[in-house]
Amino acid sequence: MPGTLARRLLVASALLLVVFLGLAGAALDHAFRQSSERATRDLLMSRVLGLLAAAEVLPDSSISMRGDLPEERFYRPGSGLYARILDEDGETVWAAPSVAGWTPESSRPVQPGERLYDRLDGEESGLARLRFGIEWELESGALPTYTVEVAESLAAYGAELGRFRREIGTWFAILGVALVAVQLWLLSYLLKPLGKAVEEIAAMEAGQRERLSDDFPSELQALTGRINDLVVQERSRTTRYRETLDNLAHSLKTPLAVLRSTLSASGEPPPEVAGPVDRIDDIVAYQLARATASGQHGLAGETVNVAELAQATAAALAKVHGDKPVTCELRIEPGLTFRGDRGDLAEVLGNLMDNAWKWAAGQVRVSARRHNGLSVTVEDDGPGLPSNPDALMERGTRRDLRPGGQGIGLAVVRDITADLGGSIEAGVSALGGARVDVQLPPERVSGPAA
Repeated sequence: MPGTLARRLLVASALLLVVFLGLAGAALDHAFRQSSERATRDLLMSRVLGLLAAAEVLPDSSISMRGDLPEERFYRPGSGLYARILDEDGETVWAAPSVAGWTPESSRPVQPGERLYDRLDGEESGLARLRFGIEWELESGALPTYTVEVAESLAAYGAELGRFRREIGTWFAILGVALVAVQLWLLSYLLKPLGKAVEEIAAMEAGQRERLSDDFPSELQALTGRINDLVVQERSRTTRYRETLDNLAHSLKTPLAVLRSTLSASGEPPPEVAGPVDRIDDIVAYQLARATASGQHGLAGETVNVAELAQATAAALAKVHGDKPVTCELRIEPGLTFRGDRGDLAEVLGNLMDNAWKWAAGQVRVSARRHNGLSVTVEDDGPGLPSNPDALMERGTRRDLRPGGQGIGLAVVRDITADLGGSIEAGVSALGGARVDVQLPPERVSGPAA
């Protein structure tokens, strides 16, 4: 879907999804770490209280433990769980056996009732430490103060955090893929009416439909309605233009014929009169020929079999020029069709083949194939074209002054070809005479590829 609306929507929604899932993952990770920190502090505090429950202060202010310690790991050196009790001078008065595997940092005493939580460098994953200050009343009335310090390795915390991140990453990836799949389905469903509109417009271009259907969503009905209105207006304008030209040309043709007949009856007409009359006759003939061709390049049209039209044109010209023996060779790919108004293609083939028939010594060749669109070539074995063949495509220009032509054939072909978005080129034929190539764009042809 390069450069399409669907791709833009998908890319935008995918970026939004990545940002949303990233922020959601960061928020969940932060919440998990905060929760784990609180759980670690609470756990360390419970171990502090367990040590205080088992501790006894002797008269000399030293500490001894009654019974077993609250955690078995306190007895194993290097277990990752350490504890000690400091006096008010910061000197250790009691330490758990596990401290043998840990070299604690110097620690200042904390005030009674004060609780300090921090982290220490140590081992591979670091340590979480909690210090709690307490004032102990002795039987003598003395009130010595102590600091209970408990530290625990963060290895379990790090492992749990890593497991949580892997799980949340896996689930977010699955969720992201699922959401992208849902977005693709939604885009396909939501853009289906646009695809239908494109197909119906293509059918209108091919002449298979007259207008767009009415069963589109309300958001698109304004657009499709305007397209239908434009099609109707285009057809109406084209029909009115053609009818106006046809009526005007026919209206002028009869008075011109009478005028020419009157001038001929009185002898050779003066050049200052004959020239303008010939010019007016050429203009009328040209507009009459143009009126028979629609030059349609809009949404409407039909499909025309090129081979059938060329055969019909050749048969008609053989009757018109029955006194001239000409062999017409047709080299047209089977199934090749022109998409557009039949009158346009008939006018192009008719003018080109009629010119070739008039000038041929005995052979005319018509070729048509699909090559970068519709390529039509008409050749003859006549005397060929003058040094400036492009001048023949100007209205009123003739190959010579022999009667029987108005000098508008190639001009009509040029105008129709331009209306259809194509081009025309004249040159020398392999038969030795003239060659005229007409190239129409790809949207004007269907059938076998070259």
